[in-house]
Amino acid sequence: MPLKSLSSGFRKYLANVSWLAFEQAVRLGTALVVGVLVARYLGPEAFGELNFAISFAGLFAAFSTLGLDNLVVKKLVRDTENVEKILGTTFALKLLGALLGFIFVSLFLQLPQIKANDSIVYIIAAIAFFQASNNIDFFFQAKTKNKYVARVKMVQTSLFALTRIVLIVIESDLIWFAWAYLLDAIVLALGLLFVFYKHSHYSFSSWRWDQSLAVSLLKSSWPLILSSLVISVYMKIDQVMLQYFIGLPAVGLYAAASRLSEIPYVIPIIIVTALFPAIINARKTSPALYEKRMRHLYSLMFTIALLVILPVTFLSDWIIGFLYGIEFSGSAEVLQIHIWTCIFVFWGLAMSRWVLAEKLQKTEFYYQFAGMVTNIILNTILIPEFGISGAAWSTLVSQFAANLCYPALFGRQFRLQIKYQIISINFVRWLFKTKVL
Repeated sequence: MPLKSLSSGFRKYLANVSWLAFEQAVRLGTALVVGVLVARYLGPEAFGELNFAISFAGLFAAFSTLGLDNLVVKKLVRDTENVEKILGTTFALKLLGALLGFIFVSLFLQLPQIKANDSIVYIIAAIAFFQASNNIDFFFQAKTKNKYVARVKMVQTSLFALTRIVLIVIESDLIWFAWAYLLDAIVLALGLLFVFYKHSHYSFSSWRWDQSLAVSLLKSSWPLILSSLVISVYMKIDQVMLQYFIGLPAVGLYAAASRLSEIPYVIPIIIVTALFPAIINARKTSPALYEKRMRHLYSLMFTIALLVILPVTFLSDWIIGFLYGIEFSGSAEVLQIHIWTCIFVFWGLAMSRWVLAEKLQKTEFYYQFAGMVTNIILNTILIPEFGISGAAWSTLVSQFAANLCYPALFGRQFRLQIKYQIISINFVRWLFKTKVL
């Protein structure tokens, strides 16, 4: 079909997806190469220490976002008259949330069970303050003008690679790699402020606080805050528990594999981020079109997940050996198990936007909480028995439970989402039968 025959709206969304995909492809490719070089340089123990700090700080990341991210996009799409008020209020809320998260990190670091390099953890935790500027990213998402943010992130990615390569060449200590993470956040924040100044008719100085809006946003987002906190725990707790039960080298081996299997997670983020405004609009104008788009979204997620999972499952030993070397050979089995989380994470990301559109945030919290509890219980049982492979199985089972099993228990609307997922499985089976794949 010629591009001219496409609707202007579709071309707009297509261009938006293209910029997101290109930026993320550059970012992921760079992160993969540099991450492998850093892991090889540091070795399992030091690499484990760095990733433990990232995971520990990540447990409290929900406080820095306050569950506002998707709500801000939705608000900016619908309320174009109060952009400065929305941006100013969410920026201030995110700063307060970052402060709250930093306080919790400080308190939990005092526990005798937590054996960590405090300086590294504090440096990583400080990143949350600069992430408050992400509301500019949401502004451009709402305007479907992601190309401006994509350019900033590509510059940041280049500096990300350069700083780490320099640190490896000059044989820097571990703490300088933590400082490099903080530098990345500062560069991104400054870049976002710059493109906002250049490519919008608003200014940072026009942002203003509105107490009534803040209260309204927090009333809507508090279930999402709890849900995000729960998700942070069951996405990061495995490495914290590995450090407690086994030690930092185990964290390094597990992190090397889980980072590889988490790289594809960005694919649904790109797709859902770009298409969310279109899905919201379809819900307002045509329930049938809205349902059709959700069904197609699930089919697409499942198909892409399988295309990622199958080759990685059979080539995990070779992938780990080629990328990390013999020192990380213990990571291969973890990768083989952990990569299967892609199916359930992809579905979960699609469902999270549907939950927001249907205003079912409170219900989402229940099954995410159940998934977290499942993960902690399984980690407690399986890590002492099976080591890092036990942590991988715990993550896989808890993702399956949180994104498929538990939602089926919470009413008709969530069972409708399960129906979409079953349709997506049948769709892929048909593709294989007809030899399309």
